[in-house]
Amino acid sequence: IDKLIEAQKFRKSITWLIVLVFGFSMQVFAGHMQIALYLIGAALAYAGYRIWQLQGRRGKTIVWMLLGTAAFILVTSIQWLPMMKLVIESGRIAEGEGWLREGWFIPWQHLAQFLAPDFFGNPTTLNYWGVWNYGELVGYIGVVPLLFALFALLKRNSKDSIFWAGVGIVALLFALPTPLAKLPYQMRLAVLSSLQPTRLMVVLDFSLVMLAAIGFDRWLRKKEG
Repeated sequence: IDKLIEAQKFRKSITWLIVLVFGFSMQVFAGHMQIALYLIGAALAYAGYRIWQLQGRRGKTIVWMLLGTAAFILVTSIQWLPMMKLVIESGRIAEGEGWLREGWFIPWQHLAQFLAPDFFGNPTTLNYWGVWNYGELVGYIGVVPLLFALFALLKRNSKDSIFWAGVGIVALLFALPTPLAKLPYQMRLAVLSSLQPTRLMVVLDFSLVMLAAIGFDRWLRKKEG
């Protein structure tokens, strides 16, 4: 029986290893390396959080994570050399002062678009009067999901809610024109100084969706109870 249980655990580990490698690799092969970098970073942060919660199985889980990461790097290695060449020769790197442009960070007033996506109009109807560009500044996930996300935060002892709220806050701090967000550009840090922070909206919205799911689940349990 013990051998059967171990065999089942091994097959399950292999399955999730394949899922991890496939998911990470598709992010890279999709073609938008900045979005891939943000999402893989968020996924690894969540994996670290889950490993930290484990009792007595951290060692094996870390080994599986390292194997998965190594396999992912090997599978996507064909993409890394041309990507690094592109980054080095990019005009954005040479320009250096692009981060001073309007719309490089999410303008403070565009936080209104978390509640109303067309608060500043819409380019389709030719009445848009907000900062360029519309597509990268809208954080709207829906009013109802946003309410569920807020509901999830009401229970402070929920570790999952705290984690995803932390991810969202960090993403927001670096997406808005805060002193902290400007540091990588002022210091001209390699690679980081070429990344447009408005695209952190992907991480921010994902964290809000996770909070909304947690809040909705809690609401259902409370309703059933």
